[in-house]
Amino acid sequence: MSRARGPSLVRWVAFSLALTAALPLLGSLVVRAWVAEPYRVPSGSMAPTLVIGDHVLAWKGPFMEPIARGTIVVFPAPQEPSAKYIKRVVGLPGDEIAFDQDQPVITGLRADHGEPSPGVDVDDQCESRDVSWVDETIEGRSWTIALSERPGMLANSQKVVVPPGMLYVVGDNRDHSQDSRVWGFVDQADVIGTVDRIWWSWDACAGGPRSERTGLVR
Repeated sequence: MSRARGPSLVRWVAFSLALTAALPLLGSLVVRAWVAEPYRVPSGSMAPTLVIGDHVLAWKGPFMEPIARGTIVVFPAPQEPSAKYIKRVVGLPGDEIAFDQDQPVITGLRADHGEPSPGVDVDDQCESRDVSWVDETIEGRSWTIALSERPGMLANSQKVVVPPGMLYVVGDNRDHSQDSRVWGFVDQADVIGTVDRIWWSWDACAGGPRSERTGLVR
């Protein structure tokens, strides 16, 4: 009996060790698939809300924030589905939306822009440029956008109607973002998750963490 029990014991110990090692990985896979998935912000198109090197969580499924005007969403890039974009929703199904001097006009109602304040935008080459930071408010919800000293080509756009099941999304770095003004609408079914916080941030230009950037975003 002792000979039979030996191999069984070895197999049980091996299984237990393997299970112990695998559980954290399995737990991580479950979290990424059903709860939240981490993303690193690769570009400045959402600055100053999200800047290069910010790490965010995209909440999924029942943990997602209800999608409304102002919600930040993650979705596959329309021209390169393997890449992921992070943008802000400004138009919902049925909305008539246009841009006039970088201000969204939604079904005839113009978004409110506060007084500009001086800001700096840093690109992926660590080159900085002066911008204006402006608080934008739509339906009582506010966030800060970046505007260039001279309005870009996308500052004005023709009115479009958001189709059923679609979203109109833009970047907060209004003059330096490829978004619905360029490639059209995002299918709501393609939204991977919603973003409401930065959990870590790394400044590659300075070579150090930015602890002041962690926390909720608006």
